[in-house]
Amino acid sequence: MNLNDRVIFTGYKTKEEMEEYILDSCVFLLTSWSEGLPMVLLEAMSYGVPCIAFKTRSGVSDIIDINVNGFIIDNRNKEKYVEKID
Repeated sequence: MNLNDRVIFTGYKTKEEMEEYILDSCVFLLTSWSEGLPMVLLEAMSYGVPCIAFKTRSGVSDIIDINVNGFIIDNRNKEKYVEKID
């Protein structure tokens, strides 16, 4: 998919190593279309990182407070997702 210049696949990271990545981030993007309770959103938010996620049946809307700590994108709208990233 020619992602090598745009995506870094780090492999396994310890909690301390993951923490460095999260703290260096300005936004956390959850691209899943189906989730239960996405712990990664809670982890990102625990570091004060705003989140963008697609609306799911449960979980995402229980965690993200729209326009406060992130955005929820309805109907898997990819264009709206990109707009919120910008």
